[in-house]
Amino acid sequence: MTCIVAVEYEGGVVMASDSFIGNEDSAELSAEPKISERDGIAIGFCGGVLITTWLSGIKIPSRKRAHSPRDYVSQLAMGLRSAAIEARVAGSDGESSPSSGSLLLVACGGQAWVVQPDFSVYRSAHGYTSIGSGAAYALGSLTTTRGAPKHRARAAIQAAIRHCPSVRAPIHIVEVPA
Repeated sequence: MTCIVAVEYEGGVVMASDSFIGNEDSAELSAEPKISERDGIAIGFCGGVLITTWLSGIKIPSRKRAHSPRDYVSQLAMGLRSAAIEARVAGSDGESSPSSGSLLLVACGGQAWVVQPDFSVYRSAHGYTSIGSGAAYALGSLTTTRGAPKHRARAAIQAAIRHCPSVRAPIHIVEVPA
């Protein structure tokens, strides 16, 4: 339950997130941003927080070895898939889905990619995308706004905060150069 957005532009990608952590029965604000930056990429998550444990435990592939941003994100997804399978075998994850239903939004090489719960990846043709419970509100905002990418990303999260009970301030914004 959250909202993460990404807006592509000629010089890179702007990502923004809210701070909600919780479910239908409880609500909390995360002390840490839901978007982390590492080696020229940014990764945002929604769904189970367990995915962040897997992210910290895998070796992030080198961008220099990947032929394209899609190759890079696919390599990252396969590393997460392996970590998820190991976690299930070890019994530390009681979920039926290897990724615990989590989605990732990855910015690299001037593009934004979604990693789905089955570890498949896709990129929107619109130049922007969103994941999480507030995604529909954010996408509506992104569809109707123009201007600076940071402004659009912030406006999209603000729309989700206003209309979705599982999206809350503060807003975190990250810019990843192409």
